[in-house]
Amino acid sequence: MHLDTSVPAAKLRASLAEFQPWTALIEFSNGVKTSDCETHDAVFTEHTLYKISRTQDYIPFVDIKDGRALDIGCNAGYNSIYLGKTFGFNMVGVDLDPRLIGAAQYLSKLAGVEAEFYVGHAESFVRKETFDVVLHFGTLYHLYNPLRSLQLSFLSLKPNGYLALETQCYDDPADENLCYFIHGLNNDATNYFALSTHVVVKSLELLGFVSIQECVRHPTSLSDRPNMYRVLLVARKPADAVDPSRNRNWPRWAEIDMPAMGTTTRKGRIAAGRRS
Repeated sequence: MHLDTSVPAAKLRASLAEFQPWTALIEFSNGVKTSDCETHDAVFTEHTLYKISRTQDYIPFVDIKDGRALDIGCNAGYNSIYLGKTFGFNMVGVDLDPRLIGAAQYLSKLAGVEAEFYVGHAESFVRKETFDVVLHFGTLYHLYNPLRSLQLSFLSLKPNGYLALETQCYDDPADENLCYFIHGLNNDATNYFALSTHVVVKSLELLGFVSIQECVRHPTSLSDRPNMYRVLLVARKPADAVDPSRNRNWPRWAEIDMPAMGTTTRKGRIAAGRRS
């Protein structure tokens, strides 16, 4: 990702250092790079916009007028900034880490993109029928209750809206229903469940999503476990969608009322869902 800036290089480096360690490469027109700072080597990527770029054959961003998008697990806000600069989307980003939210706010201001960023929980943040697109990248397997988060994504979408979901999956060729408990994998205590792709798709269908398409699949490089993949899916909320809790097949525990933390609090003030 490349951003133009008139900020002097020394000042920019000092500002970026406040938000280190960085997990993604961002290059600036004055020659400064986030890789000049401390980085999180286990997850640092030079392909910062890879995931969002792979959704563009499946989501017609250019045709969505006055588009609004929610970026769950927004990290430093690079996907939000990209959609704002490229397609004029109004963005809301949510992440667990106040440091990342601070980075996202700093970078969006630097890029001239109007966006709201909140420390908010992926299992409780919801703004009903507000967004044309929900990005849910690299967050699902970090959650105690991944289906709850997908349900709230469904509720936050407008009818005909799009979900772009990227997560770690465990796909055993002998049983498509098997999932893998990955707590502590790669020394990361926030890893929990690598659902199978089949289970993710069936869960999306249970919630009411349609037109589910697999965009990307590749073996994960962060694990020596076999049958682990990073999978990117795009799904759509139908025009006649109803609240999934009204579906008699939806599990009753999913109807537990959870506070919509981010809808009533100030920017950078809550707690919650993480991404990588």
